[in-house]
Amino acid sequence: MTTATKTKKSIATLTGAICAVALLISVAAEAQNSSLVVKNESSWKILQIFLTTPNTDDWGPDRLGADVIEPGRTYILVGIRCGIYYVKLVDEDGDECLNYMDFCGGKTILTITNDYLLTCEKGIQVE
Repeated sequence: MTTATKTKKSIATLTGAICAVALLISVAAEAQNSSLVVKNESSWKILQIFLTTPNTDDWGPDRLGADVIEPGRTYILVGIRCGIYYVKLVDEDGDECLNYMDFCGGKTILTITNDYLLTCEKGIQVE
């Protein structure tokens, strides 16, 4: 085997190893992300959802964007980094609900009912 052939094989092996490591890193990073499944079983539309960490006052962008969660519908937010967040929901009447939630891997399900919204908008933490 010539030196050139050995070099090409070494480069091919190294390239394959780098690709494998990059894939593993990507999969590991994705595994740490979570999703929020919002099931709207209430009579009201959910117009906005905001997330923030406990140590900041910045709610960031509305996670629904132009979307609305109609009664009887489900919406999934993906790519939430592992951590504890305040979740703020705003319904069609402009009422706000705050919830403290832990997102770490997998999916978290939040079921919105009429009782949930009526209790939450009074400032009472709903589990």
